[in-house]
Amino acid sequence: MSNSTINLDLKKKDEDFGAYNEQRVLAYLKKKSPYITDAKYKYAILDFYKIKNNQIVKYYEVKARRYSIHFKGIQEDGIAYGANKWVKAKKCIDNGIPVIFYFLMTDGLYRWTLRDYEKQSNEWSFAPFGNKKRNDKMKKGIFIDVKYLELVDK
Repeated sequence: MSNSTINLDLKKKDEDFGAYNEQRVLAYLKKKSPYITDAKYKYAILDFYKIKNNQIVKYYEVKARRYSIHFKGIQEDGIAYGANKWVKAKKCIDNGIPVIFYFLMTDGLYRWTLRDYEKQSNEWSFAPFGNKKRNDKMKKGIFIDVKYLELVDK
């Protein structure tokens, strides 16, 4: 395998891991509120949404990681997700709809709620990211400072 070839076996394994854990988090969220719905599209930009009075009132994004919140790289850089999710989240915020990000780590489920991207600008930053083990092409990402993550379940 050349240095520029993406490891598709690992990518598939990671996608399966993510999909499985999204469903675990969805089940957890539905216990809290039965009005949360799966986006029902494998590559939806944001995973779930909550409907009240026939209108979407919240969006949810779930990321699963195979390490703890105390992992050195996370403590130094923050926890990442793709900039495409940021673009969608920004549109939601502009329309008055908060976006809640859940990060399922080996030591618990963490939450970060984005309500105002300008007022919360100290909580996140842009930086390139990609899965080096898979040999992913680096892309623009958002890094959330872990001190703003709230542990919601162990």
